[in-house]
Amino acid sequence: MDRYQRLPERQRGLVLLALLANALVTLIVKAALAAAGISAARRILEARDLGARRALRAGWSPALAAAAAASLAHWAVRAGAIRAAQTGSGRQLLERADGWLTAKAQEHDAGPTGPTQLTGPTQSV
Repeated sequence: MDRYQRLPERQRGLVLLALLANALVTLIVKAALAAAGISAARRILEARDLGARRALRAGWSPALAAAAAASLAHWAVRAGAIRAAQTGSGRQLLERADGWLTAKAQEHDAGPTGPTQLTGPTQSV
């Protein structure tokens, strides 16, 4: 936590954004895995009279394989991110992202004709 609090404000925002994205991806992957697992279990139960081998074959589907692969990939990326945060190597990525965001903000502020200046009162409609 101390390492997080020592980060500049923009980098702390990037960390929070990454955590929020991880939560969203986790929710989607787990929901897909649950749906594919429930569907596979239903097919296995329906085919249980055919024998164990045929029932398991009936339960397999490309959706189940894709959900399992997505879950495995998410686990690997998450483990890599945790390792990077613990070893401090994630700091370079944060600094690179921060530099990119700063450049984009300066580019946006400059605009095609330089910085925008409001003159006079503005009216809202």
